[in-house]
Amino acid sequence: MFGCVSDVSACCRCHKPTDTYASSYHRGQRTIKPHENAFTNQHSFSLPLRLHTAIMTKPPVPGTYVIVNKALSPTNEKLAITYNGLDQPLTVNIKTDSSHQRWIVQDHDQNTKSLVPVDATALQAARDADCATALPTHSYVWTITETDSGYTIQDGAGTAFWGVADAVDNAPLVAGSDTGDEKHRWSFETVL
Repeated sequence: MFGCVSDVSACCRCHKPTDTYASSYHRGQRTIKPHENAFTNQHSFSLPLRLHTAIMTKPPVPGTYVIVNKALSPTNEKLAITYNGLDQPLTVNIKTDSSHQRWIVQDHDQNTKSLVPVDATALQAARDADCATALPTHSYVWTITETDSGYTIQDGAGTAFWGVADAVDNAPLVAGSDTGDEKHRWSFETVL
């Protein structure tokens, strides 16, 4: 089931998943233009896709995402998981348009996903001691689970959860016990 989470206008809250407006978004078009039969006459607009997102009721579908921590920095900026090179710890940094913050989510099996940095597609996010890093592809997989407060990213055994000890720029991404707070919750923002 899809739902609208945008507060851009009242128009975004009145469509149904079967409307042309909603279904054209879910086919991946870059802008949303209502079909003449999709809305009443008072709805004639074009909405940029980045302002309208669908609620996902299961782990993210394969695609490219910026993975953002639910905790904001002390300056109220979003913190995104950042690739820093082979065998280097992943960090969270102020969200930018950098390709270092783009991740390819791939299905591994029915329950797990692999996370691949866009800048190094021969690597995967992997666990290294108590942190996450990027290593050569070798079936490193993660379980991504939706909760009421955002997604968790955890190892296949459910024992090591991704998070940050401090929600600050350049903080290391840790893999450890789930604290249940926003520092261990994530959102997946689609990259087009």
